Amino acid sequence: MVAGADPYREDQLGGLAVTLAGLQARDRLVVHACAARRIPVVGVLAGGYAHRLSDTVAIHCNTTREVLAWSSLPR
Repeated sequence: MVAGADPYREDQLGGLAVTLAGLQARDRLVVHACAARRIPVVGVLAGGYAHRLSDTVAIHCNTTREVLAWSSLPR
């Protein structure tokens, strides 16, 4: 899973309009779909050119939380 931060609405390069909550929902969807199919997950952080560094950090932290939570999902 390449968890890019570029879709974030405040990203200077991405050009999309996804919120922080939307990116977290994306990550949760991917992680849960993989868990349901017993597909191993490796998370790779990518991108992150938000105007506020704290937003980029939050995006990557949320992705990491979702991948870590995957380990407790039933497989």
